[in-house]
Amino acid sequence: MARTTKTETTFTDEERAAMQEHAAEVKRARGTKGTKAEKAAADAAAVEAKIAEMPQPDRGLAERIHRIALEVAPELAPKL
Repeated sequence: MARTTKTETTFTDEERAAMQEHAAEVKRARGTKGTKAEKAAADAAAVEAKIAEMPQPDRGLAERIHRIALEVAPELAPKL
């Protein structure tokens, strides 16, 4: 029987940080209690905070896209 070699898969520090950040976002989303309006406000604040963390020129682009999306489709709720 032929043996297959197992290749080791490792993640970069950037990938690990992204996975940890995503896990924290999921935990926050699950833990959000309150009315629908309160949850929507918390989600909107999280999106705006994430955009504020971005470096330029990405931040400017994200702000414009976010503003356009809110104007064109106000029925949509921002979420991470």
